[in-house]
Amino acid sequence: MSAGAPAVGGPLRALVSPGLMLVYASVFWGANTVVARAVIHDIDPFSITFWRWLLAVAVLLPFTWTYLRKDWPEIVGNAGLIILLGLSSVTAYTITFYVASQTTPAINLSLIGSTIPAFSIAAAWIWLGERVTPAQGVGFAVGFLGVVVVICRGDAAALAEFRIATGDIVLMIGVITWAAYSILLKIRDLKIHRLSLLSCVFVTGFIGTIPFFAWEVAVGDGALRINLPALAAIIYGALFMSIGAYFCFMRGVAALGANKANAYGYLAPIFAAVFAVGFLGEEFALYHALSFALIVVGVYFATATRATDATIH
Repeated sequence: MSAGAPAVGGPLRALVSPGLMLVYASVFWGANTVVARAVIHDIDPFSITFWRWLLAVAVLLPFTWTYLRKDWPEIVGNAGLIILLGLSSVTAYTITFYVASQTTPAINLSLIGSTIPAFSIAAAWIWLGERVTPAQGVGFAVGFLGVVVVICRGDAAALAEFRIATGDIVLMIGVITWAAYSILLKIRDLKIHRLSLLSCVFVTGFIGTIPFFAWEVAVGDGALRINLPALAAIIYGALFMSIGAYFCFMRGVAALGANKANAYGYLAPIFAAVFAVGFLGEEFALYHALSFALIVVGVYFATATRATDATIH
């Protein structure tokens, strides 16, 4: 190759950088809110959870089987941690999200979901002793303000109507389990391929959904009937939310740490608003632009680290 030849793969590497991978995850999360709300009358929460993860496992395993065979001894040796990862993310968070989406208003869903980074920071500080810098604190505060702006539609008086309902409590449980999942990813350096870990988390988490689905089948026959909107939601959940978002988030946490990775979660409500405008016909207002600006600034400060602050592990 000549000295003047272009560096093949440079642009592609940029497209899969940890930061952009976390942005992709936020896009998938934002769209999932719209999808979940759109099918609340088409499929029950335990059913969509079960079918989504069944499809995700079926799609992923053929591509990861080689890695799983190679990593099997390490997988068996860390079975307890892997089971906890699956139950805390795939089983607990997904179920609580879909259950809450059945009854909880959008303002509550968005506000509670946006607390995931805060809970994760607290968990990282308590369990791992990760330091929160002043810049990160400012960044999270500004980002959270941006989330509040989009939730209340630029009207502070709207927050006065906020009430804690059953669905809110259910989703808060999911927020706590997701924070635990993000910390568990860092608690031990697993010597297995990322795709092996992803597959194990999917399988163990999917198994955890079976009792809930079985109960839903036992109390009614709706769990076995799937219409076109429900099928579309299952496919989206399996391919983009399950495989896409989880892989992107795991890569981000591994490269940047739990604090920085979770800061990108503030982008999800903005993407949700964009998708709502495009697919649900909602009006784009000035407060959307203000919220987006605040969140971008917040993410910048929360994720910016000086070279002197970097720690090699």
